[in-house]
Amino acid sequence: MLSIARLLRIRLFVFAFAASLGATAAVAQGSGQTEVRSTQAQAQQMLDRAVAELKANGPRAYERFNDPKGDFVINDLYVYVVGVDDLVFRAHGTMPKLIGRSAATLRDATGKRFIADQADEVRTVGKGTLEYIWRNPVNGRDELKRALYQRVGDVFAAVGIYVAQ
Repeated sequence: MLSIARLLRIRLFVFAFAASLGATAAVAQGSGQTEVRSTQAQAQQMLDRAVAELKANGPRAYERFNDPKGDFVINDLYVYVVGVDDLVFRAHGTMPKLIGRSAATLRDATGKRFIADQADEVRTVGKGTLEYIWRNPVNGRDELKRALYQRVGDVFAAVGIYVAQ
């Protein structure tokens, strides 16, 4: 059995390790488990990198976005790319089964047509943010997600954070 002092040292190490990854660590209430949650600034940085990658390499960038061990899938952050007009997924960092499929009728747990709503906004403004409910790939739970997205030609790239509730 571990002593309280040893448990506290282990917990301190976990928090320090999570902080060194550049993510915030949140302890689920009462569970003692640590979850890594990325920040909005980290999501914006990844989106900026994804936009630059798309501008430099066009559709060849999709392969990098789809690589689960690559630098566009980190903890709970990942990139997805959708056609502005056809709403077809071109890339998705954690759900490759969506690639090539239409998101026109895709809805979150509350019925929100979140991909169509994102496409509507990028057609008029070029970028935006939207909150919806989506499965967190780290813990497998449906959670509030805030997506940041930006148009690049005939597609838009998006990255989101899972908002602690």
